Amino acid sequence: MLLETQDLSLSAGAGIRLPTGDEATGGDVWIVSPQLAVWHDIGNRWSLRGGVAADLRAESSAVAPDMALIFNAAISHTVTDHDQIPWGNFTYYLAANVKVDLDSSEDHTFVSLTPGVRTHVGDNAFLVTGVEVELTNPDVFDQRYLLLLVVGF
Repeated sequence: MLLETQDLSLSAGAGIRLPTGDEATGGDVWIVSPQLAVWHDIGNRWSLRGGVAADLRAESSAVAPDMALIFNAAISHTVTDHDQIPWGNFTYYLAANVKVDLDSSEDHTFVSLTPGVRTHVGDNAFLVTGVEVELTNPDVFDQRYLLLLVVGF
């Protein structure tokens, strides 16, 4: 956490993608993703969030780029209080995602929308789920189902 007030937070972090799956579908690669995120409470349990990240591949590949920039923005509404059991901080959201490949000679800009929900499951852990729907061509997929367990330290 770089900055935190009652209505605003600015955080930095990094994600690691492990080399699982088939390289033809974007798997089987190591990717490190440093990121910067902002969150703002706009009142009445509504909030805005956004971020920027970079996907950095550990090795070159003919299938996927070595570097990409990722931008996202979302609006969300929290329905329940944080300590309400079993669905504390139950929040629905709509996120917009843009990924731009930086080292490709062709335009491989990816745009999607992800409606979903998030809920507090205990301590510093949250369960996040959603359905990512691609908006750009060529179609990489029709939709992708997401299920994440997010744990803060």
